[in-house]
Amino acid sequence: MLGHMRDELLSTGEAAALLGVTSRTVARMVDRGDLPGYRIGRHRRVRRSAIELRDARTPSQDVAVMLGVLLAAQLIEDPDAAFAVARRNLERQEQHPTQSATWTEQWADIVEQRDVRQIVVVLTDPDDRTGLRQTHPFRGLISPEQRTAAFAAAGR
Repeated sequence: MLGHMRDELLSTGEAAALLGVTSRTVARMVDRGDLPGYRIGRHRRVRRSAIELRDARTPSQDVAVMLGVLLAAQLIEDPDAAFAVARRNLERQEQHPTQSATWTEQWADIVEQRDVRQIVVVLTDPDDRTGLRQTHPFRGLISPEQRTAAFAAAGR
């Protein structure tokens, strides 16, 4: 019963009340894909769980996920170039050890395996592996313009 209530479908008005915005704003968020929802005829519906998940994330988590998605896209598009950047950055980090040496070792193992799927999960999961994601060796893979766009899209 509790699982059912958690995933109940809400009207835009009900979702708006939970988010503290207008129902029109919720409709726009659904239409833009900023909030997962369904269009049923002229009406939109949003799962309660989508609102709870959105409330649980911070803007910095949204930015981290967006940057992770950009990195994942670059990795998928040109894995050889992405792994070359990662290896160079890891070599630099190993020459200048910091408090994140444990993360560097984990990344070195992951990069050596060249497991694109595992890296994409680490880079894009908002709730898990935060320390590992924050210390990724793919610095320099996305452009400053892409970073700026990710921050803007996350409202930062």
